[in-house]
Amino acid sequence: MAVLKKIGPALIAVALMLSAVSARADLQVFNDAASWSARSIVNGTVNFNGIAPTGSYVNLGKDFTIGGIVFHADTYGTYVVDSAFNPSLYTNWGTGGGILQVGANSTLTMTIPSSSAFSLQLMTFEPFGATFTISVYNGNTLLATYQVFSANYPAPTFFGIGSPDEQMFNKIVITSTGAYQLFDNIAYGIDPPPTNETLVPEPASFLLLGTGLTGLGYLARKRVRQ
Repeated sequence: MAVLKKIGPALIAVALMLSAVSARADLQVFNDAASWSARSIVNGTVNFNGIAPTGSYVNLGKDFTIGGIVFHADTYGTYVVDSAFNPSLYTNWGTGGGILQVGANSTLTMTIPSSSAFSLQLMTFEPFGATFTISVYNGNTLLATYQVFSANYPAPTFFGIGSPDEQMFNKIVITSTGAYQLFDNIAYGIDPPPTNETLVPEPASFLLLGTGLTGLGYLARKRVRQ
């Protein structure tokens, strides 16, 4: 019991100091691939190449796994289409022929390895474009929801997110009411803390840090008196 009385305040002081450095930043959005790639360490990519025969397509059903990502669509109209099947619609986005097509009024869920960075290219057939709703989860906890507008073919829209303090997430849910969804060049990985920036603690963090240091100082003075 005497030992616990001596080390208890020290443990509390250390816990307070650890809490002071655990402040979490929001996810950062990137609208161009170069900026996202410069910040991210990529652990996996999916570009759907070589899945469909040249000039054709393959129906993947509702549940499938490619490149470490578990996909689930709430309809059966999910295909990988080779761009040569209809070059005016299925444009080659720079990595080969494969494009993932999800049916209109569908929801696509992607379960990825735990990551703090994620990106993809998206597009629609709609002549006036379409708005995609992209929700980011860590388990069942919703972290953020974004509205992303994509023009129609042939120009895809890039969407990327990252967390400088490595807030992890493992599920992406995408919907687009009334529009066919096209996806390619999906990537996930880690967004490490910037090495050239100094993170500024929040006021509450300063208070916790000061409380922890005060506690350790008190224990040191107490030992000297003894």
